[in-house]
Amino acid sequence: MKPAGKKYVRELLAALALYGAILVGLNLFHKNNEVSHGLTIVLALSPMVGVLVALRVMLTFIATMDELERRKIMEAILISFILVATGTFAYGFLEGVGFPKMETHMVFALLVGTMGLAQIYTAWKYK
Repeated sequence: MKPAGKKYVRELLAALALYGAILVGLNLFHKNNEVSHGLTIVLALSPMVGVLVALRVMLTFIATMDELERRKIMEAILISFILVATGTFAYGFLEGVGFPKMETHMVFALLVGTMGLAQIYTAWKYK
């Protein structure tokens, strides 16, 4: 793995560890404390700090890529967006006929998962 890739993995793992630590700390805090509604909102959004750090790491890594690598990433993002947008739109119709409601935070998980699969496809496509 290239040095930029090693740095990316290290920084991304640190961002995910930060996210996890905030999430665990938040759950422990909520078990032992009653807080005001306003503070509850702030605390509920606090794990986003780790997510935003991870986003910065990803954007920085993409900026170090050559044109072909960027193209593969952008195609994977587009494929993921199209599949998840179409799938969640269709699922909205299914919710109307009794299917369980999809929690909105699942959309991000679907985007990340399908992007990983799409990256495998674009890597294969450009071999």
